[in-house]
Amino acid sequence: MKIIILFVFLLAAVNVYSQENYWQQQVNYEIHVRLNDKCHSLHANIKIDYYNNSPHTLKFIKFHLWPNAYKNSSTALCQQMLDQVDASLYYADEIDRGYIDSLDFSDESGKLKWEINTDTIDIATIYLNKELKPGEHVQISTPFYVKIPSSEFSRLGHYLQSYQVTQWYPKPAVFDKSGWHAFPYLNQGEFYSEFGSFDVYITLPRNYVVGATGDLVDAEEEEAWLDSIAEADARISHFKSSCWAFPPSDSVLKTLHYHQDKVHDFAWFADKRFHVLKDEVVLKSGHKVTCWSMFTNEEADLWVKSPRYLKRAVKFYSEQVGEYPYNQVTAVQGTLSAGAGMEYPNITIIGEAGDDKSLDNVIMHEVGHNWFYGMLGFNERDHPWMDEGLNTYIESLYMQKYYPKAKLSDYLSGLNLFHASDYSQKYESYLANLFQWRRNQNQSLALPAQDFTPINYGVSVYMKTGLYMRYLRAWLGEKEARRIMRDFFAQWAYKHPQPEDFKAFWEKESGQNLDWFFDELINSTKTIDYKISRLKKSERGDSVSVTVRNKTKVAAPLLITGIKKDGTVKNEQWYPGFTGSRVLQFPKGDYDLIRIDGRNIMPDVYRGNDMVHTKGLVKKRKMPRLSFAWTLPKDNRPTLFWTPVIGWNMYNRFMLGAAFYNSLLFEKKWQYSIMPMYSFEQKNVNGSFSLFRNFYTTTKLYRISVGITGRKYNEKKTVADKDGTDFQAGFARLVPQVIFYFNPQKSHLTSITKMLTLRVVMVSKNSYKYVAKDVLEEENDRYDVYEASFVNINKRRINPYSYRFLLHGNSDFWRLTSEFQYRLSYGKAKNSGFDMRLFAGLNNRRGSTNNYQPLLRMAGTSGWNDYLYDGVFLGRNEYSGIWSQQMIPNDGGFYVPTILGSFSDWLIAVNLRASVPKLSFIKAYMNIGFDNSFNGNTETLWEAGMLLSIVDRKFEVYFPFLWSKDIQDVFDLNNQNSYGEKIRFTMRLELLNPVKYLKEVHF
Repeated sequence: MKIIILFVFLLAAVNVYSQENYWQQQVNYEIHVRLNDKCHSLHANIKIDYYNNSPHTLKFIKFHLWPNAYKNSSTALCQQMLDQVDASLYYADEIDRGYIDSLDFSDESGKLKWEINTDTIDIATIYLNKELKPGEHVQISTPFYVKIPSSEFSRLGHYLQSYQVTQWYPKPAVFDKSGWHAFPYLNQGEFYSEFGSFDVYITLPRNYVVGATGDLVDAEEEEAWLDSIAEADARISHFKSSCWAFPPSDSVLKTLHYHQDKVHDFAWFADKRFHVLKDEVVLKSGHKVTCWSMFTNEEADLWVKSPRYLKRAVKFYSEQVGEYPYNQVTAVQGTLSAGAGMEYPNITIIGEAGDDKSLDNVIMHEVGHNWFYGMLGFNERDHPWMDEGLNTYIESLYMQKYYPKAKLSDYLSGLNLFHASDYSQKYESYLANLFQWRRNQNQSLALPAQDFTPINYGVSVYMKTGLYMRYLRAWLGEKEARRIMRDFFAQWAYKHPQPEDFKAFWEKESGQNLDWFFDELINSTKTIDYKISRLKKSERGDSVSVTVRNKTKVAAPLLITGIKKDGTVKNEQWYPGFTGSRVLQFPKGDYDLIRIDGRNIMPDVYRGNDMVHTKGLVKKRKMPRLSFAWTLPKDNRPTLFWTPVIGWNMYNRFMLGAAFYNSLLFEKKWQYSIMPMYSFEQKNVNGSFSLFRNFYTTTKLYRISVGITGRKYNEKKTVADKDGTDFQAGFARLVPQVIFYFNPQKSHLTSITKMLTLRVVMVSKNSYKYVAKDVLEEENDRYDVYEASFVNINKRRINPYSYRFLLHGNSDFWRLTSEFQYRLSYGKAKNSGFDMRLFAGLNNRRGSTNNYQPLLRMAGTSGWNDYLYDGVFLGRNEYSGIWSQQMIPNDGGFYVPTILGSFSDWLIAVNLRASVPKLSFIKAYMNIGFDNSFNGNTETLWEAGMLLSIVDRKFEVYFPFLWSKDIQDVFDLNNQNSYGEKIRFTMRLELLNPVKYLKEVHF
């Protein structure tokens, strides 16, 4: 008994020791603020009581001045938005920008010296007149003025006289064991703040309805007014969705006092148009929580159900995580540019929802942040998975409980596109992550928020964390996982737990080593892929031996399931994780299939190798299926997709066929496609195919694709005029190639594409030649061209650029070209700006290449001189008519049709084009080129005109107006006097391949 008592005492001592070594600062606020709804501004004074609970003496305090994020185009917020191809803040008018100023910090001893950081204007350092020792506190005060920006940009903002007042006051940064956490305001990446109390006094016109953090204090009149609105709105059966007008502001002002303890932020929202609904939820302890809904006429018929959603969310999270301690919870509807909703203590703002379930989903998710962000004060900027991911985990349990029959097709307005109705809503997270896993574009959850690509911020931070947590929950057991989460909340509420604290707690409470979960899944990009290799009878007689191989190095727990043909799960058993291969004993039973993870709980990347039949000669048979167009991936059946296709060109005319392929959205290691088409004109079969094997690495070279493509078209031209003209009858080409894909240096940049391509273009073409009058002779030409190219494309929103180096050659010639493109952006339209392209090329023809003429061309590539057959030309061999005017503006980039420059050893060109203001699809252009002419002298050519850009650089029409005398001389010589023949266009149909596009875009 004494030993037991001593052991308990030691455990208690260890716990006390750990609590004594944990510390956090406390910050209490008193703010008096007045809204000016004519100038959209705030005039305020703030007192901040800062308590130094750390073991360190402080000489300064870091402050956030987050409204300055909207001040100009140089802020971190503006740069992040540009990285996300959003230029709304960059091009914002001054009247729509925002900032904070009129600051004058002081404490009890007098004025304080302070300075704004040189590298970011929304962080400041306040220097204390007297050092703040451990256990001491200081009261800092300052007036401040906030110009409220437009709500188009982010969370703080206004839409006319609807106000979202968030992250609006001077706020001390967190100081913890890792030091100061002062960071600029960002859209992607949220907050980390000190706990304390708030007393906020808001003065504004009397007819504004206000929702805010905290409880109203001494406000019987205001509360009675809100109750009267709620009672009246509860009787409305239908709201007028067309009524948007703001009533005039009352000339009488009111001051509202809000108070709240144990929170780390304060937000408030005001709108004169708000409807109000009120309800109450009673928690298990008997604690009553008032639920407020405030909304406009927009989607009002959905919002009438919002009090029910609020009640249900508060109750559900209280049961799953820990009881809600505050007295009220509020949801307000507002204009929102940063996602569907945004959370603050006690209150959340919700954007457009669309339907009942979506509104419920967003409200409960944002209310859930009162736990994961609110009471558990995670560092969201450095560890966003702890906030958004854990909240998404509980959200998924909520949706599963209240919408058990919901399907993925619900996200498509009920349409069964891609067989989405075959999948429950829980598959959303798995499929979204599968898209990234298969492309090797997933990111570790250990990254800070700003380092995620926009798609991964949603797919990884939110969905992958929730997916992994449901996996952990299934392995530990529902009740055990719930108990651990509740105990974690009880110990860490109103504190700042870190990832190591979360891991240590779950390991201690579960008694399990969770390295596989935290180190392998959370903190890396590793994935899970178990495979059933063999099934045989066990010597024991009561079981079967299942040989399973782990194709990755993540020793994650494994679920084996016995299933009937109809999908009924008859038995299942968990096994500890392992690497390599292992023989597992699974109980005998009446099964038709034995599967890994028959309940689809594990985040397995390739489920096609997870199944084995218990009967029949071929145990691992997988009957392939033929599916129209595309479907979401079935669990373990190979699928051949098909879709009808039609085609047309000048020679084959109408063609009908079908495309067959094994993948579209979810990349596979082996990818193939074949597209045969029958020509009713030529009575033959044409088409194309591709076959690739993808290899993946964990380096900057994240993907290597090795494969071969091919195309064949018989283009025999009907002989009408026997004038001795040679013409082509058809071509075929094979292109073995290897493509190296590189990640950009900064992992969060989605606009950059880097590729190195090595390929051999093997061309075979048939030509007909008149050897005598009425006598045709067929010629067969074959040649190979070796190519190496490197391209770097940065599609950033402002001033995008690209450069490319291209080498072609064989025993007859070599050809080296380079180009650089740059756009000086102006105007709000995405493709507006001044474009500059520089081109330089060298050509050395060592042998006869008359059969394919790999020349440098001032006027780019037409169908008849596309010697690699890369482009798709509808009239490849035309010398007159509209299809002869299709071109690719490469090489010299001239649009006017000219043969000048075609026999040069070198060529240099400058291509300039500028958008017409407010009509970015119309551009003026001028091209200037230099080459060595026939006599060895340098030749200067130029042209100018206008172009119509329907799809930037993919579908454009060019109208030349002026050109140099040398070009006109050739026109005169060839009797090319028709202006219509000088109009040309580009139509890059070869760029419309969706699989190729997905490969080349970095998400």
